[in-house]
Amino acid sequence: MNPVDHGTPIEAADRIIIEDQLEQARRSNAAGRRASRHTTATCTAVRRDAAARNSSDCFRI
Repeated sequence: MNPVDHGTPIEAADRIIIEDQLEQARRSNAAGRRASRHTTATCTAVRRDAAARNSSDCFRI
């Protein structure tokens, strides 16, 4: 039996809201991790390109 089926209607509604918020947080965290990996890969590529050019105007990220 689903735990949402237990307790008062208010308790059930609270559980549903909490579960929805947890799922939203998981999606948001996953999106943040994907964006972070993309940014890290981009910064690594910029550094690699600057090092390959041996550029004196290279910036620190």
